[in-house]
Amino acid sequence: TYLDISDHKYFTEPTIPSELGKLSSLKKLYMSHNSLLGTVPSELFGLVSLEELNFSWNNLNGSLPMSMELISLREMDLSNNKLSGMLPGSLGSLESLEVLKANFNQITSIEPGLLSTTSRSLSSRLSFINLQRNRINSLPTDYVRLPLLSHFDVSFNNIEGSLPMFQNVTTVDMFGNSFTGSIPTEYGLLGNLTKLILGYNAGISGSIPTELVECDKLTSLSIDGTQISGNVTFCDNFGGNIVITVDDVLICGEECECCCVTPY
Repeated sequence: TYLDISDHKYFTEPTIPSELGKLSSLKKLYMSHNSLLGTVPSELFGLVSLEELNFSWNNLNGSLPMSMELISLREMDLSNNKLSGMLPGSLGSLESLEVLKANFNQITSIEPGLLSTTSRSLSSRLSFINLQRNRINSLPTDYVRLPLLSHFDVSFNNIEGSLPMFQNVTTVDMFGNSFTGSIPTEYGLLGNLTKLILGYNAGISGSIPTELVECDKLTSLSIDGTQISGNVTFCDNFGGNIVITVDDVLICGEECECCCVTPY
């Protein structure tokens, strides 16, 4: 069953009907761009056949429930709302979840263990996480253990602490936070890494680890607005196919095409 009532202009009551939770065979539910108010009814989190859920671009508030039975859910899009509180550990029961979008909300924290497959966690199928522009002030772990993770975006939050390490990832965007410390040398082991966006974390310091040149797929590195200094020759390793966004520091130690001062 497929139900798409996105961009609907005729809602007499701009809330999500709890009766939708009775559609036990429902597989796809789209209700984006409706200016919906209130919370997401708990009944909807019991739809065991649901595969895609999209409530983006509304005015939904409150927090997500502590209990979910969405065992078939592959994609959840809650972006551009006013959801708050903690991103709950109940997401750990979603064994089929691949895509999680909760960007542009007011979420303040992530329940400990949520980003690790070793305990009450998101499933190992999770490949895309976007939590951009929330109010998150810390990550619950210093090691994101999700083997299929490709995209990780927590940009424009208030996250403090050291940069996390990853089991596997392609794109990392942590721009505009309050991270401190140095870039982990272990990032050089991320063979699929293509983008590493660390700009405007004023507390990040030290130098670019030489191990990072082993990431031969890396095409974008943002370190502008940090305290990183020193030289690493990237051009020889990447053949000019990398763009390094810096302030006024020439990371390669010479005038070259890979270093630029273009704002992120």
